[in-house]
Amino acid sequence: MATVNTQVVPKKVRESPKGKRCTISQIDMLTLWADKGVFINQRKIFLGSVETDAESNESEVDAGMSKRFEIGMTILEYFSTKLPIKIIINTRGGNAYHALAIYDRIMDSPCFVTGQGTGYVMSAGILILQACDKRLLTRTASVLMHNGTPLSVDNHHMNAERTGDENKRLRALDEDIFLGQMIKKDPQMTREKVRELLLFDTYMDPVKAIRLGLADGLTPRTKHKRTRHPRVLTLDPSSK
Repeated sequence: MATVNTQVVPKKVRESPKGKRCTISQIDMLTLWADKGVFINQRKIFLGSVETDAESNESEVDAGMSKRFEIGMTILEYFSTKLPIKIIINTRGGNAYHALAIYDRIMDSPCFVTGQGTGYVMSAGILILQACDKRLLTRTASVLMHNGTPLSVDNHHMNAERTGDENKRLRALDEDIFLGQMIKKDPQMTREKVRELLLFDTYMDPVKAIRLGLADGLTPRTKHKRTRHPRVLTLDPSSK
């Protein structure tokens, strides 16, 4: 008498890069989204504050965010290196080194990465967005460019001198990243103009950020039309 296989095959099945069958339950998938900010079905990662408290204090770009982002990217790339990844960026900035680590991680990914800036897209947030293959901003996002907080200087004159050199190196990296993108939009853009924007806090709305070459466009609306947003935020970014 033939035996009947009663084993239940999980619904969520993916092929890993090595051809092994990978499964994950819906509960595990939603838990991963809630705990780590990575949603496998939509291949989406949330890059924002890892910790918040009752007083509305929140963490910034730090070791926790960098670690969680690495975990999220590795998970999505494990399931597929051919499908695109979407990163939701909402941060007011933070540690320069961790920001550059996240930037490099996106640049090194084999996947096509779309970055969507929303809410805070400030300081390290707008820098991280530059690593994405497609850079989008929501209509009410707020963008900030600046040099950021310099490293604290030690009392010893040799350490002070070397810390000063390191601050200059970090500023040059920021200038290189922004100039590399902005010059695509405006061939007349120069390092001096970028340096001027970074010298002090430069706030801008999404339309101005797009005109400067810091983003490629606005996020598309859903099929449900909404008219609650101010008209200025629906302008064609190429208009004057």
